[in-house]
Amino acid sequence: MKKIKAFTLVELLVTIAVLVILAMIAAPSMSRILHNSKVNSSSGDVLNFLQQARTEAVKLGKTVTVCASNDGVNCITSNQSNWSAGIIAKTDTTTLQKLAFDNSLLVVTAPESIAFNTVGSTNDEYEITVAISGATTHSVCVEVIGRAFKSKTGC
Repeated sequence: MKKIKAFTLVELLVTIAVLVILAMIAAPSMSRILHNSKVNSSSGDVLNFLQQARTEAVKLGKTVTVCASNDGVNCITSNQSNWSAGIIAKTDTTTLQKLAFDNSLLVVTAPESIAFNTVGSTNDEYEITVAISGATTHSVCVEVIGRAFKSKTGC
């Protein structure tokens, strides 16, 4: 009789148990990596959004205001520094662009609004922080001249 080479049930169960233990060890690290990636990409989205709003202000020759918005049309009137739902860029009469965040864990904190004038500058320096609990916080900084940049150490 010819002997068949195969795994026994015990060997298979031990292998599965080892894989489960390794997965349990790796899961928290993987979660942190995913959260860090989301914070990094979302802060990049905010940076691009602000740069586009500044460009529109110069191109249109009108003040463009960036603010938090729940509906993508109007600035919110309460808790204005919480930009987690989304943001819009608008002139007095028109909404130019909008950005919605797709992660409920994401916390975006910013000033009530940022206004870019007709030459692309602002009246103050601003900091927008993008964070998820347990992940590295990123900041998007806006200088008085209107230039925006990303930073991991704050403005």
